[in-house]
Amino acid sequence: DVELSLAYYRAGRFQDCVEAARRATKLKPDYPEAWNNVAACSQSLAQWDDAIEAAKVAIRLRPDFQLAKNNLAYSVQQRARASESPRTVRIKR
Repeated sequence: DVELSLAYYRAGRFQDCVEAARRATKLKPDYPEAWNNVAACSQSLAQWDDAIEAAKVAIRLRPDFQLAKNNLAYSVQQRARASESPRTVRIKR
């Protein structure tokens, strides 16, 4: 299912990607690559909390997993941006 999730990711089928990667984590909960795929696919859906949690699991399972660390950092950054309140811009007339 990890390979399938990667194929879905490449095809832009991000929800299918998440579902395939999650199936892989159920079959093998200690599979960091599957968790990282959940993170990457969740990012593509702007599901930042899911992406963060999945990346954290991948890193816990494999502390030197740089790709998962990158995905975690990106998701944290994007979640912060999404939660910022919109700034009001005043236009002089």
